[in-house]
Amino acid sequence: MTSPGSFNAHVNDLVLGFGVAGIVSISLTLGAFAYLAWNPVSRPHLNRVSFRLLVYALILSYAAIMIGATRDPAGWQCNLSAFLGGICMIFGGAMFFCMALNLQLVLVHAMNGRKMERYYVLAGFFMAAACNIPAYTAGAFGFWEGNTTCWFNSPNPSTQLQWFIGSQGFWLIFMAFCEVISFGTIVWYMMFCQRTTSGISETIGTMSSVQPLPKPPIVLYRKIILRIGLYPIFSCFFNITGCILDIYVIRNPNTTSWRLGAVDLLVYILRPLMYVLLAVTDPSFLRGLRALRPQATSRNPRSRAHSFINIDIRTWPSSAATVDSSKEGEEGIHNTSSPEFTRQI
Repeated sequence: MTSPGSFNAHVNDLVLGFGVAGIVSISLTLGAFAYLAWNPVSRPHLNRVSFRLLVYALILSYAAIMIGATRDPAGWQCNLSAFLGGICMIFGGAMFFCMALNLQLVLVHAMNGRKMERYYVLAGFFMAAACNIPAYTAGAFGFWEGNTTCWFNSPNPSTQLQWFIGSQGFWLIFMAFCEVISFGTIVWYMMFCQRTTSGISETIGTMSSVQPLPKPPIVLYRKIILRIGLYPIFSCFFNITGCILDIYVIRNPNTTSWRLGAVDLLVYILRPLMYVLLAVTDPSFLRGLRALRPQATSRNPRSRAHSFINIDIRTWPSSAATVDSSKEGEEGIHNTSSPEFTRQI
């Protein structure tokens, strides 16, 4: 990449290479998820709301890559591929936003995440359709010569910028900021809850010989909670970076550096690979793999019945901690089926 001409000559090869890598990695990951969900030994470990939302986002990322790979630079196929790509983009962003929102609703507001899951998916589809259908019916999608892609095709930068901000840019940035706010709220609540619970346990321990209260789920599973928070953080980075670059490219079609255009392109084609990297290191996925070990298959994951764990520190039962408190976070639940609390987050 020593000059714009040499780069443009190989840009399609670069996109194809990362596109093929994204398709292969997502296919293998979804295949592994499907096998673990089919196997009765590992199935209970995947029973978590945020993990299913991640799978939905990966499926839409796979669809977006396939749509981009089969685009036609002219005709209705290009318009349709740009429209479907926009739907995949908004729906995927909505799923990562719902991960952060679900954590806040479950941990801070004591809502049932499993009951809210259907509303997350429906809201994501409605939002994706509402953002992209008006642009499609108005003919705003098509082949854009500025970046040789199927996207918003208006030759007027002002019109193109309006369609981009109204259909994608504003909503992606808005959800990104909401993800940051939700994650900050969760971290603050975890710190506050941990200090409060520690004070209560110390008071009970000094006033009587009764054992201190068990640690609350939000403290016991803080490693998993913080790990789930990585998904919206990565999504926030990609959404804000991509939108800022897109706005700059639209506003400066004739002066945009070819290197900046390459970065803008890489942000979008590297996104699925980063999501796959997070997915294969997800605690639920890793516990599902560990459950397939010979020593783990002798245990019946359905033999343990876990009751709902109330987040209110005033009503935690002494049996709420289903694992040894000395084995906090992920390590304490590698060989146990997930309690109700972990299924909701």
